[in-house]
Amino acid sequence: MPRSEPSTFDEALPFSEGLAAVKVDNKWGFIDTEGHLAIRPQFAAAFCFREGVATVFSELGTQIVDRSGTAISEGFETIDFVSEGRVPLMRNAKWGSLDLQGKPVIPLTYDEMRPFSGGLAAVQKENKLGYIDRNGMVTIPFQFDHADAFANGLAPVRIGKETGFIDRSGKFVFRLKFSDSSGFFGLNSAGLFIADSDVAGYWTEDHLFGYVNSSGKVICGPSPEGPSEHGPWSEADKIRSCEGVPESVQKTIVSFPGD
Repeated sequence: MPRSEPSTFDEALPFSEGLAAVKVDNKWGFIDTEGHLAIRPQFAAAFCFREGVATVFSELGTQIVDRSGTAISEGFETIDFVSEGRVPLMRNAKWGSLDLQGKPVIPLTYDEMRPFSGGLAAVQKENKLGYIDRNGMVTIPFQFDHADAFANGLAPVRIGKETGFIDRSGKFVFRLKFSDSSGFFGLNSAGLFIADSDVAGYWTEDHLFGYVNSSGKVICGPSPEGPSEHGPWSEADKIRSCEGVPESVQKTIVSFPGD
């Protein structure tokens, strides 16, 4: 007999890796691009697939499932953003990571863990942050009071009152006073953050916003306007912002922010 498919859905998320989470009769499952049920509705909540796995909520708690709907992990309290073949997760207030088959790769020993980016993840132990590689080896010692994700080979960090961007060796490439920075991430066509923009946004202690390029040159601001309010730039602004910047970088700079 042909399988019965729902004709309508109560809610639906965008497609990702050929599957989309849909809600039917108060339960979530997944459909393929032809609208056929790929994973039957059974979850209290479901989210997008990434690298072949998706996070779901069920009566068993937070789980990671594969494309067949089989759980590869359960019993964890929090699961963070899956990236670079690693699944950061937390149990009993300690963080570690699984691989995409559900095998433990990094023991649950850290007080905090960020998703992997550029092959490294920021982790916290005893109130200091450092960086580990995908196998759990410490590559940059625990010395930071704040440390965020790598993008374009750089990561925003803070040691005491000193802030700036470090390279993968842990050395400062340039220092810049900020209270927070989004790092060198850009937006793709779907509006999702992706790595390796040539421009990073940052906020100062007095709530001003600016852009800095990967050479450490402030190219816009800081000013009271937020990132969505900077623009459109005049031609003179664009020329001035690109002084001394390689041509390959200029196209990215003059597109921030878009019209």
